[in-house]
Amino acid sequence: MKRKIRFLLLFCLFVALNTKAQNSVLQSIINNIQADSIKHNVEVLESFPSRFLFSEYQRQVAFYLKERMQNYGFDVEIDSFYVEDLYIISNVPMNSGWAYNILCVKKGNDNSVDSSLFLGAHYDCISNREENFSDYEHFAPGADDNASGVATLLELARVWQQSHITSKHNLRIEFYAGEELNFVGSNHRLYQLAETWNTKVIGMINLDMVGYNKSDTLNINYYDNSSDLTSQAIEYTLLYSDLIPHLDTEYRERSDSWVFYSWGLKALFFTEHDFSPYYHTLQDSSTYLDFNYMKKICGITFALAFDILSSEEVSVGLEPISNIEIIKNDNKELVFCLPSNEIINNILITDVYGRILKPRTKITNQQTTIDISELGSGIYSLIVYESGNKYVKKFLKL
Repeated sequence: MKRKIRFLLLFCLFVALNTKAQNSVLQSIINNIQADSIKHNVEVLESFPSRFLFSEYQRQVAFYLKERMQNYGFDVEIDSFYVEDLYIISNVPMNSGWAYNILCVKKGNDNSVDSSLFLGAHYDCISNREENFSDYEHFAPGADDNASGVATLLELARVWQQSHITSKHNLRIEFYAGEELNFVGSNHRLYQLAETWNTKVIGMINLDMVGYNKSDTLNINYYDNSSDLTSQAIEYTLLYSDLIPHLDTEYRERSDSWVFYSWGLKALFFTEHDFSPYYHTLQDSSTYLDFNYMKKICGITFALAFDILSSEEVSVGLEPISNIEIIKNDNKELVFCLPSNEIINNILITDVYGRILKPRTKITNQQTTIDISELGSGIYSLIVYESGNKYVKKFLKL
């Protein structure tokens, strides 16, 4: 642990010594970010009795967010999808219903490129840490988790529009449903993106629980494929705020950025350093949030987005092309084939944590059928070893 801490301190020092000068124009734009505006956003979201995935209020919240983002000049689509028989928490009576992702894009001014930076936050919430309580459908305030992330991105969108910013690449701000129930919304979104990969994903910056503050420290949860985003995040924290950047990995598997990373995409995850004791309870109220702290995180995120989207050249992380063709996936059976006639030596399935699940398989006429009926909802990797070759294909189980 001491070696890890020493490495992180040295890394932060290196970045600090090599930091660029502050962009005065960008700083003047960031100064327009208002803590009171973020507070208003949180209070409106908190005013919905619940934003639980299967709550009757979910659709209202989705259309509220759509209207807000349209007012800020974004093209907005509500992506509705049906979730069926989702049993994640044992004492939840609701397990099926419609879910809504809110997908917002501000197109770049270069029509020759289709590359996007994603800023994301989940808008659902739950109160499952409340003792002897399970009526999340009607009572789940979720101010910090995660109205705080949504409110911060709403304010970023307002100032982006107010400042008439144009960029080469696309800015996508997306609000996901069902993060609290195994990342349902972001899983669905990535499955859509992976069908074509028409959009080049520069990276994803995730804001989840960014409102509770005791030490003026920002947790930067980093991933091993995103060192460039990580170093920029440290740099811009030092440049455009007085917050202390703290590199961490403790929570990186616990929010939507993990799904992006699982598909091979660059990701970064901002969260509060002093974890709220009220999250997932009926006391998760705006009363306990520090809106000046959120204002600073908004400014850091804004500066990152501004710089990345203005760059002439950006690197992207994409899912590698696979030679596995999935013919059928009905959430009970997965049927696939390989382009060759070689003998398959071994078939594995791994979950997003890398745990190996040995599947039951049947091979007929060059097609292989796998029983996936017992798998839980989520993203999995199908790994096929064939005549010395290794093929990997991700698939979604709803």
